[in-house]
Amino acid sequence: MKKPSPSLTESGANLTEAQERVLSCVWPCINSALSDWDTCGQCVQRIVDGVIRSAHAASEVIYPGMNGIPLDYVVDMLSLLGGYPEAFCNGQVQGCRIKNNFPGSRATSIMGWDSVKAMVEQTPEKEWSGEWWRGNELGFIINNQFFWKGNNIWPRSILLGATPRQHAAVRPFLEELFMLERMSSSNVENQIRTMTRNFFQQRLDAGDGRGSLRIPQDTTAFVHQVLMKVSFGRSVSWQDAEHFVSLQSQLVKLGTFSQLFAEAVHNLWFMTDIVAGVESYVTMYHRIVQNKFGNRLTAKDPECAPSSSCAWQLASAVWDTMYSAGGLSTPTNLGTGLGLIYSNHGSSPFRDARNIDFSNAAKARVFMWENHRYFAPVVGFPHWTKRPKCHGTTQAETDALNKTSGETEACPMRGDDVNQVNQYKGGTRVVPNLALAQLDPAKWGSNAHQFRMRHESEYLQKNQGFADFAVNDAVAAGGMNRACPGKSLDLKIGEIFFQVFSEYKDKFDSPSSDVTFGGGPTWVGAFELERKCVCGAGQGCQWDRWMRQHWCWLDTDKGCTDWRYPPVWDWYKGKHWSLEPCRR
Repeated sequence: MKKPSPSLTESGANLTEAQERVLSCVWPCINSALSDWDTCGQCVQRIVDGVIRSAHAASEVIYPGMNGIPLDYVVDMLSLLGGYPEAFCNGQVQGCRIKNNFPGSRATSIMGWDSVKAMVEQTPEKEWSGEWWRGNELGFIINNQFFWKGNNIWPRSILLGATPRQHAAVRPFLEELFMLERMSSSNVENQIRTMTRNFFQQRLDAGDGRGSLRIPQDTTAFVHQVLMKVSFGRSVSWQDAEHFVSLQSQLVKLGTFSQLFAEAVHNLWFMTDIVAGVESYVTMYHRIVQNKFGNRLTAKDPECAPSSSCAWQLASAVWDTMYSAGGLSTPTNLGTGLGLIYSNHGSSPFRDARNIDFSNAAKARVFMWENHRYFAPVVGFPHWTKRPKCHGTTQAETDALNKTSGETEACPMRGDDVNQVNQYKGGTRVVPNLALAQLDPAKWGSNAHQFRMRHESEYLQKNQGFADFAVNDAVAAGGMNRACPGKSLDLKIGEIFFQVFSEYKDKFDSPSSDVTFGGGPTWVGAFELERKCVCGAGQGCQWDRWMRQHWCWLDTDKGCTDWRYPPVWDWYKGKHWSLEPCRR
């Protein structure tokens, strides 16, 4: 058991050292790609390990930076870079059931399909009754509430950390926006299919005709375009979609470990620019939902207090969906699917993907299902059995805020000081592990560790990746359901994406370097597909950046009499070459 926390005066030197050193990782984290966790995470890992060793504080709980986040939580979260099975179960998922004080002090991770289901399905009732509490958390990640400060909501949190009344008030509107079964447009599938074809054609023509399909950047921008179109009827340019992905990437990278920064660092431009970017999107979503739902939404305002209104609460929830839920989870599995199709690396769990007939809708759909199961984009589903103490209150006063019948209150608002929120210290956290429940052989069979496409009925019965069992329509008329409302839409996007890709597969060349896989959170390494250059037997292919086209090359020593262009002398190779434009 870890020792009680030292006082700030006892640990002051350690706090300063941790805060100053971790700043050196800001640039690697901002500049790394959306899926390149290693560059950012390993930098922070080295810094934190050094602070712990130099401070001789391995047995202490140190709380540097913002929001009461302990240093050992950050260290444990960084250990996930080695893969989820290794971090939680020492590489052995079978029989793995519990890990105490991980990630972080006073946290318990729950594994095993049955245990996870039993806990997840209690969530609507337990949080409505006040027995459990949840904060600004995305899976095992605890978000820095600073990035929600411009959203006109309180508490500053993703919707999953809102008060029960707030959640129950806006959940039905989220279902209308993102639940395929409730969408007003009967033409959603056709819209997705058309947009997918346009996407692949545009990627073939990108780079002045050379072709460029980047994973994960381009698939993430594509999903953003699709969600904006089918949910809000708005067309988003490729440039605007890329701008969104840039902001999304920065927030994903800095969302957790920035809480090690001192308060003064939060006022620097690279932090405030993210806040301003988030605020601009939330303001746009506010206008959209206000126009779409009008008085129906305004009538709910008393239930969204102390947030400014339910329109702002819903707008912030839409932001959460676009940047982290569907906006990040869906492209994650589009990327893993494409990676499987093109990878020849030994780390690939399924090298037969290239042989699947994706024109078959059923096969394309279960391929997306299995990507969700094997490469789970949502890892944890947390709650707190003891709520972290609100800043400026006693523990008894904090405990009194948890009430029955959905009346649990947010911590008191105490000005705009970002340091006046505690998101961890003093609390007791429990996190069912959805990702490892998806790999539990006790439920999925002895081949659970293998990528194997199954009948869809099996996924419908066993899947937990969408928090599928966090449903209880008897609680707040379903307003406390936590299962992903965009589940059907996600699967439909994946189904159509891989179906349409079958029409373009032969037009993309294999990546220049092999596609590698990991055990999470980076499931697949970044890679790029380019337009395939189709040349004859024995011919080479080269991109001409001046002429903006591919050329097919043939050694004239091997015979060439009918090419349209005369041979060219190659001084480097000491021979003539003949060339012609490549066939597409």
